Amino acid sequence: MHAVQRLYGAARPVAIRYEVEGAFVTASAALVAGDTSRQRIAYDSGLTVWVNWREEPWRVEGRVLPQWGFLARGPGTEASTELRGDAIADYAECPEYIFADARTWFDTPYVRGRKDIEPRLKDFADLGAGRVRVTYEWIVNDTLEEDLNCFVHAVNPLSAGGDRIVFQQDHALPRPTSAWRRGEVIADGPWEFSVSGEYEAYDLVIGLFKGERVRLKGFDGGGNRILIARLKVARDGERIAAVACEKIAPGSAPPGVVPEADFAAHRNPPGTRVDFGKVATDGAVKVDRESDRLVVFPYPREREFRISLALPPGAETSRVRLRALSAGTRDDLGPVPFAWDSGGRLLFRAGTPRAGCYVVTWDAR
Repeated sequence: MHAVQRLYGAARPVAIRYEVEGAFVTASAALVAGDTSRQRIAYDSGLTVWVNWREEPWRVEGRVLPQWGFLARGPGTEASTELRGDAIADYAECPEYIFADARTWFDTPYVRGRKDIEPRLKDFADLGAGRVRVTYEWIVNDTLEEDLNCFVHAVNPLSAGGDRIVFQQDHALPRPTSAWRRGEVIADGPWEFSVSGEYEAYDLVIGLFKGERVRLKGFDGGGNRILIARLKVARDGERIAAVACEKIAPGSAPPGVVPEADFAAHRNPPGTRVDFGKVATDGAVKVDRESDRLVVFPYPREREFRISLALPPGAETSRVRLRALSAGTRDDLGPVPFAWDSGGRLLFRAGTPRAGCYVVTWDAR
C-alpha cells in the first residue's frame, strides 16, 4: 500500500463526508439519517479515499466498490479493491510501480487444510437424573489414511481443567476411519452418559485424534474440536432435574463463536483474467517502472499464468525484448517468448522454471 501511504502518512484530512441517498453529507447529518456505510475522505495531499462498508456495491468515480472495497486517488496514484465484471480485484498504481491481482490464488502455508468430514449430533434424549442418550453422525466427504480415535469433551469456560474439560465421553467408533468413504454418513451411537452438575451449561465438542487432533469441518470449539451442541442443566435443589440440548445447525455460527476466516472467500476461479487497462492478468503481478525497462514480478512465481503489459509511449515494438532472471541471484535465464494481445499489449506467460522476475526492454523511437 506504499502507493497510498506516501500520500496520507503525513497528510491531514480536510473533508470527511458520507454518502446518504446519493448525496455526500457531514458526519452529523449521516448520524441523524442512521447511515455511515459509505465514506469519502479528502486529504490536503490531494488524496481522496472512498470506502464502501455496505453490502450492496457502490458505483463511484467510474468504479464499482464491493462491500469492504475502496478507491484511492491522488497525484499520480490510484489504488482500489473493486468489482471488474463479476470479479473482485486489487489494483495499485503510482509513479514507481503497478500492482494488479486477479485474486485467483492465495497462498496460506500457515493454514493446514481441514478434512471434509463433519461430525454432528443426530439425536439427543434426556433420560432423567442427569443421564442422557446421544447419537452422533459423521458426514464423510474425504478419506483418512489412518485409524483414528474419537473424543467427546463437555467444556465450560470456568473449568480449571485442561482444555476446560469437565467430563468426557470418548468412545470407540463403529468402523475404522481408514474404511470411511466419501459420500457416507456414519451413524455413531446411541451412547449414554451422565452429565456433571458442576455447571449450568456445557459446550459439547467432538473430534478425531491419533497423537494430535485432526482438523475437521464445522465450527471449531477451540483446539481442533468441533462444537456440535450446547447442553443446559436445570436443577431442583442439588438434584439435576433436566438436561436440555441445543444442536448446532450446520452452516450457521452459534452465538459466541467466531467463524474461522475463510481465505477462499472473494477469490476468483483459477483462470479468471482481469483487465486493468495497463495490465491484464489471471494471476498477480508487480511491475517496477524504470526509465528504460519494466521489471515484472509474478505472484506466485512458480505458477503459470498470463500477463499483458502496455509499454510506455515511444517504445519500438519491433525491438522489444523479454528475458527471465533467476530468483535471488538474478542470473539471466534467457529470452521468453511473447506475443501482442488484441489491445496491442505485450503478452507472455509467467512460470519459467527458476525465474523470479522478467525484464522488458525496448528501443525508443
